[in-house]
Order: sequence, then structure tokens, then C-alpha cells
Amino acid sequence: MFKNILCDRSGRLTGYCYAPFIDVLTDDRQHRIMRGRRYPALPLTSTCSVVCQSYKKDNIRWTANLKERKTLPDFMPPLMPFAERLIIIMKNYDTFFRKFIVSSIIIVVLFFSVNLILFSMIILLPGFHRDDTDLQIEKISDGITGDNEHIVALPSVIEELHRANAFAMIIDNSGKIIWDIDKPRELPDSYTLKQISDFSKWFLDDYPVSTYEHPLGLLVIGYAKDSIVKYNLSLDKDYFTSFLSGCVLIFLINSFIMVLLFWRNTLKIKKSVTPILSSISAIGKNEDYVLPEEGEFAEICKSLNRVNQQVNQKELVRAEWISGISHDTRTPLSVMLGYAKSLADDPTLPANARKRADIISRHCIRLRDLIADLNVSSKLEYSLQPVKQTNINLAELLRVIVGFYYNEFPDSKYTFGINIDENCYSATFCGDESLLTRMFENIIQNSILHNADGCNITLDLIRNKYNQFKVTITDNGCGLAEDFIEKLNSSEELPFSDFGSLEAEHGLGLRLVKQIAKAHSISIRFSNKERSGLIVELYFTPQD
Repeated sequence: MFKNILCDRSGRLTGYCYAPFIDVLTDDRQHRIMRGRRYPALPLTSTCSVVCQSYKKDNIRWTANLKERKTLPDFMPPLMPFAERLIIIMKNYDTFFRKFIVSSIIIVVLFFSVNLILFSMIILLPGFHRDDTDLQIEKISDGITGDNEHIVALPSVIEELHRANAFAMIIDNSGKIIWDIDKPRELPDSYTLKQISDFSKWFLDDYPVSTYEHPLGLLVIGYAKDSIVKYNLSLDKDYFTSFLSGCVLIFLINSFIMVLLFWRNTLKIKKSVTPILSSISAIGKNEDYVLPEEGEFAEICKSLNRVNQQVNQKELVRAEWISGISHDTRTPLSVMLGYAKSLADDPTLPANARKRADIISRHCIRLRDLIADLNVSSKLEYSLQPVKQTNINLAELLRVIVGFYYNEFPDSKYTFGINIDENCYSATFCGDESLLTRMFENIIQNSILHNADGCNITLDLIRNKYNQFKVTITDNGCGLAEDFIEKLNSSEELPFSDFGSLEAEHGLGLRLVKQIAKAHSISIRFSNKERSGLIVELYFTPQD
């Protein structure tokens, strides 16, 4: 993507123009580069001034010494292509999206941290008063057998005590130690009842101990100092039940707060981004829009509004150009058509010459109709032509149109028929009579123009079960391509660009038909007949 105006190694200005125009002033002359053109290879001069006219008509000037080949400052032309400009602007909003992501991460981390602490308390609380060595002491107790004279411990018991770096001893009812393994020397050989009561709950000279009832006395298992922390915790049952209920309630509240915060962030993003996405969609549909230029996406909104203004201005210029062409060609076409008809009707001319004049006359009429269709289509697209609302008798309108074509093609290969249901003789619809006439004529003219070998064209008017007036126009000609019928039946309006390849086949007539139908809220459907031919169905909803 172009960002700089550069001077190459030979001292020539290089680059690409995105602005409406750029004036390059050298010592000997001025060079104007229009938008979409590359800068020319300028001669090596002492200085070079570059003036870029921006969108707001203010001039920004840069000057570079071509001999020293300095690089001019970076700039982003205001009329850079929309996609590239949008990418540049979006890069400036990385901070916004980072803030959203970071805030979401903080919410998740906070939620899991609080609930992790809560669950840890729930899990560890019962363990504060539970002796984790109960099962081990029971196994050790079972492995110690004998009587007061001779006590023996199984090798597995001795091995387990060594592995745990622990000692064991048995105290009889008098408080005397009658058996021990690896008892520390600083511990006494006998204990009073008070001492036994104290260390059974806490520590024995800083040694954490566990006690277990043995047939020969009290079995005491001691562990290394500072290896176990013991707490004597007692809780009221009702209080503990309330505590657990509170933990569940806190978890639910935290979950609700997390969902609420996520929902708030999502709504905030949606509120900011939805208008932008809608405007981008409107660009593709040629719809007008105005975005509020505020908030964290203010720059993007300004850019999109500028694009909308440029597109509207461009489309308005195109509509005015089409209208001007239509107006300027009206008189020459009338002159050509008048002379061609007079030559075609001149009996003094040879038959071959009259035939050629008739061909010229028919093509002049075709050109006149095409220009008229283009003009009306352009005005409808940009709402430059108001739709007059008058009560129209559909049956009478169809009779007039069929009568015109019947008189226009007497005794020819084209035949016309009309069938009107008896309950539709007074069918009334509110709309623009001239536009509706052009709509029907374009459908009929499409069948005539693209069936050179002739065809039968029939118009039917009935009232369906939904109280709608249904007009069906059918012919037994060649029909339309299936892909083109899909485009015609789609809800989107056919753009002018689609008719670059379709003009040779169907021109602007059917495009104008869809536009007029849309302006009158008429449902229209195109389809091919099973064997050959085209069916066009139009549904008119009468107003109450």
C-alpha cells in the first residue's frame, strides 16, 4: 500500500496518486497527476514541490530536494480506496479490542479465583479436624503383636515407619513405655495422664503425633518436627450447614455477576459495531446512511459517512449525466426518426431504400426507448422521480396496451390475447399509470425483441384467494436462462454493472420492470414454461 511520495535513485519522483489530483511543480514546468495515475519520471532538478488537493479542498504542500533524494513525509490521501483506508483506521483501534479482551480475561480470572477459594474452603474445612493417618495407624497397630514381655512388629511395619521418617511406641495403663521403634532420645520413658491427654490433641515436644488404641496400651505414632500442621477445629452443625448454603449462594451470585458483565460488554460492542456493519451492508445495496460520529469508533464513522457522501455525489452526477444525455439526444433522435419515416413512406424511392429507411426508423425507436428506460431507471434508483398515486382500472389498462400492440403488429407473426376474469372488470389499483404502462410494455417488448421468429403473447387478469389481482403475461418463445431468472427473482435489485454482459440479450427493460414493481409494492415472479416460453406473474394488492 502506497504511503510515501518517494524520489528514486535517479532523482525521479515515483509513487501513485490517490487524491483527486496532485500538482508536481519543478523548476521548469508544472505536472498534474490525476487520481489513479502514476507519477511521471521527472527530470533531475534542484527542488520539487508537491501539492495534494484533499477532499476538503485544502492544499497540503511538501517540498523535496531531488538531488539529495529526500523522502517526503508520510500521508494518507483522503480519497484513498475505501478498503485500504478502512484497514488503516481499524489498525488504530487495536487498543479498543485489547481493552475488551483484557476486561473479559479479568472477569474470568476474578470469577474463577473467588470460586476456587470458596471451593478450597469447602474441601479443606472438613479436613482440619480429620486425622489423615488413621488408616496407617490401624495397619501399624495390626502389625504389632505380642504380650507385655515380648512385643514384635512385622518387617512391613518397620519399613513403613522408616519410609515415613516416623517413630512408634506403646504406653501401658501406668504411663510407661513398654515398646518403641526409633523413639527420639529427648523424649521421656513414661508419661502422666495429663501429658498423654495433651499430646493426643496437639504435639509431643514439637513432634506431631497420632494415637490409636492397641490391645497392649496406647499406640503413639510420631512424625518429624514441622512435617504436619494440626488444628483442633470444632463447628456447630447448624452453623456449618449455613456456611455451606452461603457458599452455594455466593457461587450463584458470582455466576450471575459474571454473565451480567459479559452481557454488558457484548451489548456495548454490539451497540458500537452494529451501525458500522449496517452501513457497510448499505454500501453494497446503494442505500443511504448517516452514522453518529462519536464514541470509540468515531473515526470509522467519519470515514464511512465520507464514503457515503462521495458515493451519493457520484451517483447523483451519474443520474444527472443520464438525464442530460436523454435530453440532448431527444431532438437528434426525433429528426432522424422523422426523416427515416418519411423516406420509408416515400413511394418514389426504390423498395430496397424504403426497407433500409424502415430499419433505421425501428432502430431509432429502439434507441429512444432504451434512453427513456435508462433515464426512468436512474430516477427511480435515486428517488428522483415521484410515483404519482392515482386509481387505475387494471382491466382497462391491459385492454389499452393489448390494443396498441394488436394495431402495431397487424397480420404479423406476433399474436396478442387477453383474458379478464369477470370479477376483475372493476379491478382498481393505486399507482402511477405511466410507470405501470411502461412496466407492462417492457415485459411485452422483451418477448417481441427476443423471439425473432414470432410468438403468442397472452395477458390474464384474475383475483386469487388472497384477494390480490394477479396479472400473468406468457409467451411461447425461447424463455430466459435459468441463472438470469434466479437473479430476476432475487430480492436484490439488479445493478447496472450486471447488464454489461446481458444488454445484448435483455437490456435494461427487465431491470426497469423490477424497479417499477418495487416502487408500487408489486410482487413479481419470472419462470420458464415446461416446454418453451416465459411466464411473468405480477401480484397487485388493492388498497382498502
